[in-house]
Amino acid sequence: MSVVFSSLATISKLLRKTNLTPKERYVIVIADLASKERDGKTILTKAKKDAIVNNWQPATVDEAEEFNRYNQAWKLTITAELEASNHYLEAKSKMQDLALFLTSIKDGALTPFAFLGEPYRSIKINEAEARDKIADAIKGTGNQLADAYATLLTYKKLFDDISDFYGVDLSYMIRRFIAQTKLLIDAYNNPPFGKYGLWPIDINTIEPKAGAVDLYRENIFKLLKKPK
Repeated sequence: MSVVFSSLATISKLLRKTNLTPKERYVIVIADLASKERDGKTILTKAKKDAIVNNWQPATVDEAEEFNRYNQAWKLTITAELEASNHYLEAKSKMQDLALFLTSIKDGALTPFAFLGEPYRSIKINEAEARDKIADAIKGTGNQLADAYATLLTYKKLFDDISDFYGVDLSYMIRRFIAQTKLLIDAYNNPPFGKYGLWPIDINTIEPKAGAVDLYRENIFKLLKKPK
């Protein structure tokens, strides 16, 4: 990823210009949004935002078309962020299910517990069956955690490239989900889950998941780049 401007520096530089291009107008709004979300800082008042975007009238059809393309690309970017968050949330749910399952095994029985509001009876199982069920649950959870982490690394690469285009750091939108998923993996590798010594996850060996965001990449950059 190449070096990008900080959000506030980008806004300050562009606001000194008198004739902004459609891209520059969009960059200002995105940079201000990123700064508020990431750092809690903004220099763009509502009046300035209205003057730059909401009350701006394109001088030509080409300007209107270009700004509309950036607007569509940003909507796709937000959708990609939401899908990335779903990968983290699904992994988190899987960990919660695993914790519930492990606490349900006691004295060789699957004891009653509530799942989706439905109570389960106590089911007697022998020691070997208990070990198999525990192993399957832990391995399945580990696979989903590793897959979520790999997928999020792929989303981060996409957001790195979008950041390069705008000159604004937008990768924070994905880094937060990567950090949260790493915490889940740390928990998975340690007691009470890690005490079983089964399938620990080494995040240093996880590679970005090929093809995970190809459609987003194609559609977003088709909009961002000027048609030939």
